[in-house]
Amino acid sequence: MTSETLAWLAWISLFLAIFSILVTFYFHYKDCPKLIIKSIRPGINGSRTQETEQWQHQVASIEVIVENSGAHPAVGCQGVVTFPYLEALPLYPQTRDHHVDIASSIFTVEANAKIRIIGAWNYCENGSIDGTKESVSLADFNAKGLPATIIVRYGNRKIEKTLTTKEAESIIKNHQANAYLGHPIS
Repeated sequence: MTSETLAWLAWISLFLAIFSILVTFYFHYKDCPKLIIKSIRPGINGSRTQETEQWQHQVASIEVIVENSGAHPAVGCQGVVTFPYLEALPLYPQTRDHHVDIASSIFTVEANAKIRIIGAWNYCENGSIDGTKESVSLADFNAKGLPATIIVRYGNRKIEKTLTTKEAESIIKNHQANAYLGHPIS
């Protein structure tokens, strides 16, 4: 063989090696689950006091929607909400009939599906910062709970998203406006 033939064979083998590596990475990336945190919402509830007829709003939970846009399910996922000055809350999956399964914080996100995971102060032993184990007042949530960071682990991967103060204030303002105007809260 001549040196020109060897050079061509070397280029062809290099091309085939690079092509096979690209195909391997493509199929590996294509076949894995791809989780995305689509939304984060504080679960706000409110009631009127008997004496003053003023609305009292509290944050009872954090609701997160996670989507798997991959071709395979993400199995063995776990999530947590961390706060600057409050204890972290584990996230539990919501069932199809809108009940929260607090027996296990491990959940599966099927391929091309969404799941709602919820962390609430009344689900954990320590309860809220004021000891009621039900909810946190809006003032405490704004002062000690924001920005809240959602962390979801699956396999050896981790995704994070932060609920900023500005986003939370917008959600809270919409909730209060709907409550005061008598519109159904969605």
